[in-house]
Amino acid sequence: MPKFTVPTFFSRVVSAPACVLLACTLLPAAAAAETGRVEKAIPMEAHQGYFREECLELAAGQGLDYRFETPHRVDFNLHYHPPQGGMEYADRGVISGVHRGQLAAVQEAGVYCFMWTNTAAAEAAYRLELDYRRLTD
Repeated sequence: MPKFTVPTFFSRVVSAPACVLLACTLLPAAAAAETGRVEKAIPMEAHQGYFREECLELAAGQGLDYRFETPHRVDFNLHYHPPQGGMEYADRGVISGVHRGQLAAVQEAGVYCFMWTNTAAAEAAYRLELDYRRLTD
């Protein structure tokens, strides 16, 4: 399985199929620490089944306060990629409009990902608006 190393501010090696092929972006922990809140527009294609994943690293003891807004119905989940493989879900649902959530302090550092999948075709490409901030104990 092909591997790539994310930029030097991370020491984690992420498998290409698990991240790159899922249109994943690993967000720098340093950027969030400097600004507190991260705001990002997530481009979405219009076809049914299209998905995007936005990932970030959390240290043990950190949590997340997050919000996103979508003009179209999406199947959403927030998940964790444990070292032994697979995914563990922290939040899931079919969402249209605004969704807010909070992830309690995590016990294990790792990569946590927001993921959105179009449940139906949209008339045109669109953007989700995501904002979050890390919480510390």
